[in-house]
Amino acid sequence: MNKLLNLSDDEYLVSFCIPIYKYPVEKIHKCLDSILNCGLDTADYEIIIISDGNNKTFNKELDKLLEYYKSIIDVNIQIAIHIKNSGLFESRKTGVKLSRGSYICHVDCDDDLEPGCFDDLNDFISNSKTEWDIIQYNYTMIYPKEMKNASESYYKFEKYIAKDNKSLLELCIVDDGIPKYIWGKLINRKVYNRILNNMPDTYVNFAEDFLALVFLTSNSKSYIFRKDIRMYNYYRTSDSMTSYYKNINKEKWQSLMSVANVINITNINNFKDEKVKKEMQKIHTKYALELYSLLRLRDQVFESDEMKNYAIKSFTDIFGKETVDRFEKVFKESKSK
Repeated sequence: MNKLLNLSDDEYLVSFCIPIYKYPVEKIHKCLDSILNCGLDTADYEIIIISDGNNKTFNKELDKLLEYYKSIIDVNIQIAIHIKNSGLFESRKTGVKLSRGSYICHVDCDDDLEPGCFDDLNDFISNSKTEWDIIQYNYTMIYPKEMKNASESYYKFEKYIAKDNKSLLELCIVDDGIPKYIWGKLINRKVYNRILNNMPDTYVNFAEDFLALVFLTSNSKSYIFRKDIRMYNYYRTSDSMTSYYKNINKEKWQSLMSVANVINITNINNFKDEKVKKEMQKIHTKYALELYSLLRLRDQVFESDEMKNYAIKSFTDIFGKETVDRFEKVFKESKSK
């Protein structure tokens, strides 16, 4: 039992939630090992792995891996299985529903944590006068040819407590004061308790972090950025769009097109603040433009002519011909400059 935080015997300080879909089991070691070395006592955390639509062979291999870890260290690891691929948004929700931690830490299976990053977490939380809704840590984005640290823009809000009836939404959307990633954070499960019933069941695999943060920051009032502690390493496999999005097939395109669900759920009419509405519209346009830019690179990124035609039609059906014409005009004008 964690006496400092008044946790009962069946509760934890942190629940690590890790969704997995079509990622080699043998490569998950690095992520799991980094959690085991994060500085927390094994009695203070649990690990929840969500196998999202993987086949039986994969799940058997995953079981063997977890049995191995349980044989060498006394840590609570459990697996939740989605028979059908539900997307990252739903997988993370599943992890949260199963969790028993005071704080939730979302970790992607191909990323890892810095050794000892939570060495002082017990003391930090116990000595804080505020029960923080979101605790942000520093991070590194690792590309094949370079490493990028957290944007300096986030440093201006090291501590923030919303006043009156306001939330952290404006800080996140308007002021760009909170990194728009779900990883690299500890999220108070009390915040999740307030929003889980309002988070729709939807397939989202593109801009899913942004969608989750809209719900989380809309229902949070306190935020702290522990910029001196680097917690998370995020790995990108490529710097360029054409190589990152290559050989796009129907499944991958449908995954990318799930951003339409994000835009629909975060409809600007759902928000009262005009500044939030304005920035939300910009974000929606940015996401749609990213997809349209792939259509313009169709000879380089799609696996077949049939796939190219399918992508063009599905984009036009969802966003409308007016949007396609408007985006095409934007690209032509930028090219002529």
